[in-house]
Amino acid sequence: MITTHALPDGDGLGSEMAMHFYLKKIGKKSYVINSNPTPEKFQIVDPHQEIIVYDSGKALPQVDLVLVMDTNESKMLGPMEEAIRALKKPMIFVDHHVPDIEENLDDHLIDEQYSSTGELVYSFLRHLKADIDSEIALAIYVSILTDTSSFRFKRTTARSHLIAAELLQKGVLPEEVYQQIYARDSFAKIRLFGKVLETIRTSEDGRIAWLTITKDMREHYKATIEDTEAFVNQLTLIEGVEIGLLFREEDDGRIKVSIRGNREVPVFGIAKKFGGGGHRHAAGVRLARPLDEVIRMLCDEARALLNDYPIKRHKNHARAS
Repeated sequence: MITTHALPDGDGLGSEMAMHFYLKKIGKKSYVINSNPTPEKFQIVDPHQEIIVYDSGKALPQVDLVLVMDTNESKMLGPMEEAIRALKKPMIFVDHHVPDIEENLDDHLIDEQYSSTGELVYSFLRHLKADIDSEIALAIYVSILTDTSSFRFKRTTARSHLIAAELLQKGVLPEEVYQQIYARDSFAKIRLFGKVLETIRTSEDGRIAWLTITKDMREHYKATIEDTEAFVNQLTLIEGVEIGLLFREEDDGRIKVSIRGNREVPVFGIAKKFGGGGHRHAAGVRLARPLDEVIRMLCDEARALLNDYPIKRHKNHARAS
């Protein structure tokens, strides 16, 4: 069985489908089961609609092995965690996030030097001398494209581009992928984003910027949680901003904090302190505390972190308001 973290993204979905297609090619029975439905824009990696959405009323299939893609913490599986552990079968994490698991690392495939889990899967399949066909190529391309934010994040390497070039030779059409993933924004998402931009706040020195999304705001504009995932990436595009934070109220009342660090600022430690995880420059955490308290706590940690980094861009600082 192959799965990924709750609220699956392009990297989790692309990497698990690439592995699924490969296993089928070599004659293995493979199930892909996720805690949440696949966002419409990522249906492109599941052309035959093989992904199963977990149903707590049904038993998971009896399998020999569970592959967990794009996370190294079982708690990130959401409602599936308990059911998977109840299988009492080996569980292998395949991931590129900063390792933070209790199990023996030798039993897992984790390397944060890769830009995405999809890139790690590609290297693994190449090691096996696997035949990477057009379906596998498309799934891996979606993984790399989305987790590097179109090849612009710091962890993008020459290897990322070389892999992408080979995937194009396998038949991937970049414009079609772009249109499917990035050119299908709903009116609900755009309207919500306009409202969210009104909430932007900055620290006095302009090095920290944050946005706030309440549950009421999402419901008013009929936007989904998935609609909001990329909003935080806009913050570090602002001149002078070193750390961007997005505070989003979840359906269960918890506050999801997405954290981005610009250039060399490693924000993973901020998320780690509060029980979260992620990459060195892109991390997140969920906290069961009041929104105002979470904003204060995280901004204080961001300020403390930036005390160790000199201001390199200070022109036209915004002011807190």
